[in-house]
Amino acid sequence: HQRPNPIQQRAEIPALPDEHEAADLANPPPEEPPLEDPIDQPAPAEDHWVRRSTRVTQPPDRFIPGAHSVAEFILLSDCGEPQCYTEAMRRSDKGKWEKAMSSEMDSLIRNSTWTLTPLPAGKHTLPCKWVYKIKISPSAEQKYKARLVAKGFKQQRGIDFDEIFSPVVKMTTLRVVLSYVAHFDLELWQMDVKTAFLHGDLHEEIYMDQPEGFVIRGKEKMVCKLQKSLYGLKQAPREWYFKFHIFMKAQGFKRSDTDHCLYTKSDQEGNLIILIIYVDDILIAGKSHCEIKDLKTRLHKNFEMKDLGEANHILGMRISRDRALKRLYL
Repeated sequence: HQRPNPIQQRAEIPALPDEHEAADLANPPPEEPPLEDPIDQPAPAEDHWVRRSTRVTQPPDRFIPGAHSVAEFILLSDCGEPQCYTEAMRRSDKGKWEKAMSSEMDSLIRNSTWTLTPLPAGKHTLPCKWVYKIKISPSAEQKYKARLVAKGFKQQRGIDFDEIFSPVVKMTTLRVVLSYVAHFDLELWQMDVKTAFLHGDLHEEIYMDQPEGFVIRGKEKMVCKLQKSLYGLKQAPREWYFKFHIFMKAQGFKRSDTDHCLYTKSDQEGNLIILIIYVDDILIAGKSHCEIKDLKTRLHKNFEMKDLGEANHILGMRISRDRALKRLYL
């Protein structure tokens, strides 16, 4: 092969435009508008194949302003429960909510939940609020409940709380115990701890604002120094559990190693007494009526309890028994 001559590969120098070409370059013709994309152009009317609905839509009556009163809308949307203290005081049934709040305050004062004190320098207070609930009994009777809750979401780890873990009974444990009760035909009783979280003792220094509607005249600038746990505090479930555990240990009960919410004890005749706790719900099972009654009496002395009689529901499940056939149904 012959090697190409580099001189022949030199690029040719373009010639300079003449006078007419220079004038055309100086005055270019106007640009024509670009052709429209046929995809962006609407199709002819005869090519439309989508049929539009001619039905006139109307919103439901409950969303039409003025169709219903505000009270009816509240009952429809939130079961008629006020969301704050101001709303509760504007309602026609405010007397019932005032009675419910007074009952809650009586429990807090009786339990020595806090003491009024000036706020120390460098400390902050937690706000609180009232939570309202209307409970319906099996007989369709309405019961107004009011609970004072601390806004624990404003607590700071290492200052207002440390550990917050609290055990709850396992569903497997509950089913095994109920099977044991059915097989050996044991008595099964249920109790409820009133204001359970209020029994726990606090180890942190926590200050809270006075409850709305119950600010003491002449002491408006004072705050509540919490002595006991309160609903809403991050450590409240844990403190209540340890308080109950200390009590059960003092009564001679042994805590299960596999489930810390299961306690057992053998009576003088060797019969087993079983206690299960789920936050504030308690189930007691045993063969001896006297031992069960004695345990319930001691529980009443140490905590504010409510005896619900023979167990018929637990954790939203209904309990029914056929003691002749030794069967129990959930």
